[in-house]
Amino acid sequence: MMMKMQHIFLRVPGGAYCFRKRVPSDLVDKVSKKVIVVSLKTKTPSKP
Repeated sequence: MMMKMQHIFLRVPGGAYCFRKRVPSDLVDKVSKKVIVVSLKTKTPSKP
């Protein structure tokens, strides 16, 4: 199950939310990644 909230999604295996952002095509060579994913280290979404 993947729950999308703009650039934040839930990763099922660990159950932790992650931030995911695509790297612009002109920077892919410098960053060596097409997508940057960072764990938010939480299992519950925050409410605004």
